[in-house]
Amino acid sequence: MIFRPEMKNTFHRGFWIGRASRFLILGVMVAAGMSHPLAESPSQKVLVVNSDRSVEKYNVALRSFRESFEGPVKEIDVSEISEEAARRMIRAEAPSAIYSIGTKASVAASKATGSGPVVISSVINWNRLPAAKANGVHVIANEVPSVTQLTMFRYFFPKVRRIGVLYSREFNRQWMSDAVAAGRDLGIEVVGVAVRSTGSAQDELSRLLPKVDALWVASDPVVLANEEAVRRVFAAADDARKPSFTYSSAFAEFGPTLIVAPDVPTIGRQAAGILKSLKPGSPKEIQSPAGSEVTLNLRAVREYRLELNEEARDSVNRFIH
Repeated sequence: MIFRPEMKNTFHRGFWIGRASRFLILGVMVAAGMSHPLAESPSQKVLVVNSDRSVEKYNVALRSFRESFEGPVKEIDVSEISEEAARRMIRAEAPSAIYSIGTKASVAASKATGSGPVVISSVINWNRLPAAKANGVHVIANEVPSVTQLTMFRYFFPKVRRIGVLYSREFNRQWMSDAVAAGRDLGIEVVGVAVRSTGSAQDELSRLLPKVDALWVASDPVVLANEEAVRRVFAAADDARKPSFTYSSAFAEFGPTLIVAPDVPTIGRQAAGILKSLKPGSPKEIQSPAGSEVTLNLRAVREYRLELNEEARDSVNRFIH
């Protein structure tokens, strides 16, 4: 199921007649070039830094970016080299702007860049990266907005009324407040439990699960600090026979019940749109994904004896049997 906001583009073109206006023609051309400096100027060099060319979703984002950018783009793959070597390679290219895909590429690109802008995407828990806080680094988040996720949870499982979330106040205090408010509007009680450390998450989870109908595994760099922590969270929900909802297809192997993940081609188009719109002094941008795709775990639906809205099946992009 793809949600795409309306996108508007306005084009301005001046036309002047007469010998005396030749300098004005030049001025208009220069102004037009400045309106989309990266897309239209042949002297600009845009570099895509790919964390791993063998990862298909990264390549999908890259292809979508190329189709939307309409300018010369060079790609490098940093999967088999060290971070320091990746930084040297990026500096040697001397790009005017960078689009980095995945965590390794984003870390290297943000450290290697000079004054040119960097757009990063496809980074799980992007807010744990210190480099993502820099003014010249623009972010496309790796999770769909909380209100969209909650709407989908309610659409698929209308009898789920209390959803538990583990979160860290350091990173997600405001996100949690927004999620509670969004849930209230949708008739869902979002029960948030703050954790101080990754180690304490398991104890908090054991107390939370008996009180809720489902677990919402949200993006949080403290709760989901590493693969083992991720595995423990999903295993605890399974042991309690409670459905788990989450935001990334990267977690599919852990058996979540429902995944509402970003639509990858849309992310590539968003990255191109950010780079085309940037001007000197443009403020930092942090965008949510403009599209989503849904994965439904039918095995979990059966095992947990969940009441599924059958009409929602038409919204599913991928089934896990």
